Amino acid sequence: MLEEKNHHVLSNGLSLFGHVHPCEPSHPPKPAPLQCAKCFTFGHSFSQCPNKPICPTCPDNHRSKPCPSAVSNPKCPKCQGNHPAWSRDCPQFIKPSQMTPETPVVPIKIVDKEFDPENSDDDSDEREPFVSARQFLRFITKTLFDLFPFEKQKIQSVLEHSARACLRRDLKISHSSNKIHFTFG
Repeated sequence: MLEEKNHHVLSNGLSLFGHVHPCEPSHPPKPAPLQCAKCFTFGHSFSQCPNKPICPTCPDNHRSKPCPSAVSNPKCPKCQGNHPAWSRDCPQFIKPSQMTPETPVVPIKIVDKEFDPENSDDDSDEREPFVSARQFLRFITKTLFDLFPFEKQKIQSVLEHSARACLRRDLKISHSSNKIHFTFG
């Protein structure tokens, strides 16, 4: 039933207030493995790092700035290859096919502007509850995306349909890289 509705909307567009708007499927990015910016090991963040800082462009144990090897001759401290430690060419870089649901991933960030009721065109009495609903939807989306990074498409669909059914508001969630964009209608 839901797939039929999705197909219909993608094929025919979405009709809102007498106007038909074209629709396209979302193409969420694959989750990115979490790599520390201090020791360049996978699985933890800079703030949780128990290791000493290393230079990502040479095998020496110094901070990344300044490093004479940084531009001219980078050398990965992990595999000794001719690339910096953050390069996707490094054999130690976790490829998407190697990731499992237990692999720590880069957390999602919400990048839309906060709703400002003072600058809203909506004069309805539902303004305050709607702000609370928006904040709740932001929170639950980020939480579910972080908990289930391989299920973003399903989570997005469920939350958009739930907002429409429960709040009678259109919600469009889009995400690129590690950022979530919300459009409330």
